[in-house]
Amino acid sequence: MSHISNLRLLFSPLLPTLRSPFSSKRRPYSLLTILSSSSSPHPKRRHLTTPNHLSLNFRSRSKTTSRETRGRDRDEGKSMDESGKENPGFNKKRAEGRDNTKRNLQLKVRKLNPTNTISYVQILGTGMDTQDTSPSVLLFFDKQRFIFNAGEGLQRFCTEHKIKLSKIDHIFLSRVCSETAGGIPGLLLTLAGIGEEGMSVNIWGPSDLKYLVDAMKSFIPHAAMVHTKSFGNDNVRPVDANKIIDPIVLINDEVVKISAILLRPNQSQGSALKPGDMSVIYLCELAEIMGKFDPEKAKALGLKPGPKYRELQSGRSVMSDHQDIMVLPSDVMDPSVPGPIVLLVDCPTESHVQELLSTECLNTYYMDFSGNPTQIGKTVNCIIHLSPASVTRSPTYQKWMKKFGSAQHIMAGHEMKNVEIPILKSSARIAARLNYLCPQFFPAPGFWSLTDLNNSRPDSIFFRRGLCLKAQIINELLSEIPEIVDAAQHVREFWSGPGGLEADINVFQGDKGTGSSQPSKYRNVTSIYINLFSKGSLLLDCGEGTLGQLKRRYGVEGADNAVRKLRCIWISHIHADHHTGLARILALRRDLLKGMTREPILVVGPWQLKKFLDAYQILEDLDMQFIDCRSTTEASWVAFEDDSKSKKG
Repeated sequence: MSHISNLRLLFSPLLPTLRSPFSSKRRPYSLLTILSSSSSPHPKRRHLTTPNHLSLNFRSRSKTTSRETRGRDRDEGKSMDESGKENPGFNKKRAEGRDNTKRNLQLKVRKLNPTNTISYVQILGTGMDTQDTSPSVLLFFDKQRFIFNAGEGLQRFCTEHKIKLSKIDHIFLSRVCSETAGGIPGLLLTLAGIGEEGMSVNIWGPSDLKYLVDAMKSFIPHAAMVHTKSFGNDNVRPVDANKIIDPIVLINDEVVKISAILLRPNQSQGSALKPGDMSVIYLCELAEIMGKFDPEKAKALGLKPGPKYRELQSGRSVMSDHQDIMVLPSDVMDPSVPGPIVLLVDCPTESHVQELLSTECLNTYYMDFSGNPTQIGKTVNCIIHLSPASVTRSPTYQKWMKKFGSAQHIMAGHEMKNVEIPILKSSARIAARLNYLCPQFFPAPGFWSLTDLNNSRPDSIFFRRGLCLKAQIINELLSEIPEIVDAAQHVREFWSGPGGLEADINVFQGDKGTGSSQPSKYRNVTSIYINLFSKGSLLLDCGEGTLGQLKRRYGVEGADNAVRKLRCIWISHIHADHHTGLARILALRRDLLKGMTREPILVVGPWQLKKFLDAYQILEDLDMQFIDCRSTTEASWVAFEDDSKSKKG
């Protein structure tokens, strides 16, 4: 019996825009599965109230100038928005780690509501259009929120689609690497800057998590990381791994039970497990669905209709009104039904698949040949696959999927068919409008480039969707600003006409982010890409999401070529918004140039950055050479040359 009451496809990879039948507003790019585990068919609805009157409060103008006020607020660590107004909900000084006052960041404790356990599984579209990071999965109840994986761009995606990260209670990592955890540093700093006391979140991951925590200590306050919890033992050899039969229970309350199953790659006997190789399968078991209340049975046991009926439905025993007996919930309720079970599977390589097949603790969740659960088995309702397409399409993996019978399978891994649909629609819309005005200064995003469209067949989905999305934006622009047609023509004449700029360009510079300390709806954090063509290229700063911005600009293959050509990355200072995208860029470059003759890329930055990179390289090899920025001053070069001459003499 399936307990998935509904499946709503809010933004399908095959449909760029779907509207809810109840609202005209567009919804996030996500898959939303409703998993009902409640006797009530409808969740609670919140009603918005409108005040009967509006009170106006006129204040006298302050004698202090705005410049003095901004300076004082900057010293106190207060945040300002773009209009110069104070943002009381965010403490920028604390978020940057410059708040010396000792504070205990609040860990959210919510009162659970076991009578309303309707849950939703929502697949967030991070990395869908750029293939640069693992998608995130949001599991939320009436009072609790869980996120699985937090790659780069998670904050920006949630800002775009109005998902409040401040309400997240737990974050679970299926692996510890830049692909799945690249958004953790920025998220921790953002939460630390919220409110008067700041906030924190529980972070769960395999034993490799300790390496990431040690690396982040160089620029993240310790108070923001005290709730990181690792599980499993990376010292267990593969030959002993089968001894771990039972899943590791992480959370077990009256609403949900979340367990972890460790998945190690299949290795030869005696070989050591490298950091970052371990993967995790998360098992989410929802509370059982209570049986239906039978008023006839209650009446036969001497109960009057009233509050005692509710007590029995809540699981509490009551005294009979007409008989000297205690009435138990089981006396008047139908038998309970096991709650839905959701599996999140991250199987990154073929060697992990071999270990997946031999994992004994999954045997109780398999179906027999007749499609029924085993003797003491449990029925899995939904399986979310975070594995790459190269793994999920293999015959071995497909055979394993069939063991779950009629379970619903959601393939959330990277698929090339999703590349042409931008998940950050607001910034993509602005980029397309600017591209119409001046294609040379504002190139089209990679998923809407004319080269890709021209290489596609006219009857292909890519061709139809690409033209449709961009044409819709341009038509809106022309209707809003009709004179833009003449302006675009003047720009083209100025660019390509006699004495134009087209023949004078030998350096290309592109902003991959111009935001401040936090990514926003329209702008990413700081990064500047400079292409020197035959001499290679370099990055000035590398904030979170830089790789995603490169892929949105050049397309997936074009961004890979840009990363291959990188010769130097220069980090201006240690603030997280200037360097948290560095590990992802370096890891991708390492993979792209694997097996080729190459030189380590130069990373120039402050000495604190070297401390972070050295600690992080225990987790992932970044194939880089670090140079302290103090060694690049003129005095340092003179001293270096004098030292070289003295050695030669």
